[in-house]
Amino acid sequence: MKALLFIILVVAYSTSTQHAIKAVQAKKHKQSAFLDYFHGLLELRKNDKLDEVVGVVAGILEKLQRAQTTEDAEFETKSAGFQTKIDALQNSLEEQESELEAVNLLVGDLSSDLASLTQSLSFQNKQITLINKQIAETIDQRQAEETSANTKLSATEKQLNAVKEIVRYLNENSIWDSFAEKEVAVHKLKLVLGDKHPIALMVEFTSKFDKDTVKRVLAKIEAIQQKLEDTIARVQENEAKSQQTFQIIITQLEENSNKLGEDLKANQRQTDAKSADLLVNQRRQGELKQSIEETQQLLEQTRIASSTASTNYTSRKSQRSEEISVVQSAYDLLKQFEQQQN
Repeated sequence: MKALLFIILVVAYSTSTQHAIKAVQAKKHKQSAFLDYFHGLLELRKNDKLDEVVGVVAGILEKLQRAQTTEDAEFETKSAGFQTKIDALQNSLEEQESELEAVNLLVGDLSSDLASLTQSLSFQNKQITLINKQIAETIDQRQAEETSANTKLSATEKQLNAVKEIVRYLNENSIWDSFAEKEVAVHKLKLVLGDKHPIALMVEFTSKFDKDTVKRVLAKIEAIQQKLEDTIARVQENEAKSQQTFQIIITQLEENSNKLGEDLKANQRQTDAKSADLLVNQRRQGELKQSIEETQQLLEQTRIASSTASTNYTSRKSQRSEEISVVQSAYDLLKQFEQQQN
């Protein structure tokens, strides 16, 4: 240090002792920033004012020590600030990572729930479609059965009405005492019904038989009438049962469809709610990832800044410690010289 060199030179010139010269040779490689005092020291030496030289060196020593004390305090404050910031960033990072872990789990659960709900919705839609198809097919089938039954009833009723008319005319006109009476009755019937009417033809046909034959024919026709009436009653009964069964089936299918529809609406509401929650949490997930990355970068930058500040402080302190040590040695030596002169 140059300050050391200059101080020791002054001391050497002031005392003219071999001990001072050796001190110069041992420390002449040192350098410092204390050149301002050199000229003052030389002037003091010329005037043989050793006590003033001692005072100047003491001032240098005090200034160095005070500067170090100030920097120590500043560094302690700065280090505490860095540590506080690092602790805060670490706590924030831990909280964010903990929240991200919870959000990741929630996103996973919501995604799994939505997958299940989607499958359930698909199944319910298929079930509703199938039931609606069954309802339509059942209605079509019932309409076909009803049409068939009505057609059969209409035809049977026509047959029955015809048979009833035949029976009525036979009962009223088939037993006459003379052929002339029969001819008159048949003629009147044709005038009313027409020449080709089945009843008129049947009455004309039976008018040619004797009474016993006519009675036997009438009995057979009445049997046919009864069978037709039984057929109509059976068709009506079956139709009533079919309608009742149809109504039960349709009611059950509609109840199942309505229940599935309500379940579908409930699942859709859950799906909508969970989809909204998933979107919110995915957005938060992205925000946390970005924030964690920024916090990690800031934490690393703060640690580097703290380390750099510590390194710089240590370097300056080491340099200043050397300066203080050198100046302290010079001061001690000057004090010895001062005591020797006295």
